[in-house]
Amino acid sequence: MSSFDQAAWVGITSSHVGTSSPPMGSGQRPNDNLNEAAYFKNLDFVDDSRKNQQLPIDSAPIFTSTPCYGAQYIDRSGIGLTLQFGGPGGKCGV
Repeated sequence: MSSFDQAAWVGITSSHVGTSSPPMGSGQRPNDNLNEAAYFKNLDFVDDSRKNQQLPIDSAPIFTSTPCYGAQYIDRSGIGLTLQFGGPGGKCGV
């Protein structure tokens, strides 16, 4: 197999019901600056031949469940595909 069926990266925060959600990562929203928001870099997968394959950017859509946090892909030469994520938290969706 030289492809994959699913890929997932999950970020979770928790707080008591009715209180503000805490920051995720560094608390910064994704902004193309890898010195600010949290990130995973050089995203790839290993195929059945045990070779690293680059993750196609359009194969893993981003989903966020609340406006308090965000995520985005950054594709830069030298660091590979990067998923940047985080956010300040707060009153999410209430």
